[in-house]
Amino acid sequence: MAKTTRQYSARTLKLLFGAYGNECAEPRCTNRITVEGTDTSNAAVVGQICHIYAAADNGPRGKPGLTAKERNSFDNLILLCGHHHSIVDQQPETYPAALLIEWKKRQASKFQQGTAEAVQQQAAMQRSAFFADHSDNQINAELDRIRKARFLAGFPTKEAARVLADQVDTREFSGGSRDVRARALAWCARLLSSDDTATEA
Repeated sequence: MAKTTRQYSARTLKLLFGAYGNECAEPRCTNRITVEGTDTSNAAVVGQICHIYAAADNGPRGKPGLTAKERNSFDNLILLCGHHHSIVDQQPETYPAALLIEWKKRQASKFQQGTAEAVQQQAAMQRSAFFADHSDNQINAELDRIRKARFLAGFPTKEAARVLADQVDTREFSGGSRDVRARALAWCARLLSSDDTATEA
């Protein structure tokens, strides 16, 4: 029996939360997946990530033979409100994988990536506490790896610093908190501060 794992890449989370209109995928449902922050509270994720084929072989809509990577990939995930997530997992015979796949396709047709609404939703999610925490963890882990490995012979320290700086500045880690991103960029500049890469630093 495959071990249950629920680990999602930053790219997968952005695709799920950023390009599907911030609505539950159940076609008749209009429940929101995220809510904006208020004067006294941070933004919040109120929806849930649901596996189309279960996270474990014996789960709802289980499909033995899938790897952990396949189970947690974008193609096998759908966003539902808490109400509908509970229903589809407790009644998998009524809500088989083929139906959830159809829901996801229908939702995608409404909120195609690149439309103005999808772009706005993705920008809002980037600012949310959810993505800030996730990005911060990713940034800190990668920075820690580079700092420890930079003394190893043959480790491409400068290339790793370039990649991390790009990710933090404009790509998948750009949703991180200000302090964590600033610390990471400062370290990247330090690692690129020798004569041949001083301009990059």
